[in-house]
Amino acid sequence: MDNLPPNNGVSMKTILAMILAIAIAAPLQAQQIMDGSAADQELSKQMAEALIGKATDPYSAQFAKLKQKGADVCGLINLKNQNGGYTGFHPFLFSQGQMFLDQTTPC
Repeated sequence: MDNLPPNNGVSMKTILAMILAIAIAAPLQAQQIMDGSAADQELSKQMAEALIGKATDPYSAQFAKLKQKGADVCGLINLKNQNGGYTGFHPFLFSQGQMFLDQTTPC
């Protein structure tokens, strides 16, 4: 036991609480907008929620060339695959609360 470093007054409960807080906060990472284009904050939140269930890691989505037309947003999206690698930018359309991936129509 003499080889253990001192804990400097930090309890094990405090350390575990900090680890738990980090683990809970990790999935709340925001998507990245890669080129400075933007949609309003409320639409961005709705877009993130619409990706849940459609993307392997919806919180790591990268967006580019966003165009907002009323309540619709279109542009390019880059998502991670099951191996954790990005797949490349593909067109998307967000309309009426739904995320449509790999759209062939330009926005």
